Amino acid sequence: MTISELVAQHYDAVYRLAFRLAGTAHDAEDITQQTFLCYTAVAYRSPEDTNPGVGCAWEIWPGRTNFTRGSELMNAETSAWGRAIV
Repeated sequence: MTISELVAQHYDAVYRLAFRLAGTAHDAEDITQQTFLCYTAVAYRSPEDTNPGVGCAWEIWPGRTNFTRGSELMNAETSAWGRAIV
């Protein structure tokens, strides 16, 4: 499943929640657009590498727990690099 598919899968539910919290369609759209953080890493194994490893990861922002809140970008970056170098 791609990041686009994951965002599309959850977008409606996030929008409905944002609309209930914000009360207006305009504010709900702004909140929904700020909800997903995506990170893509490209790992070249040598200067001549024509087929680099590419890894993508996404996180919900803000994080859902005290353990992920504040480190969303770091978590997405770490996951993306791990996928790129495999």
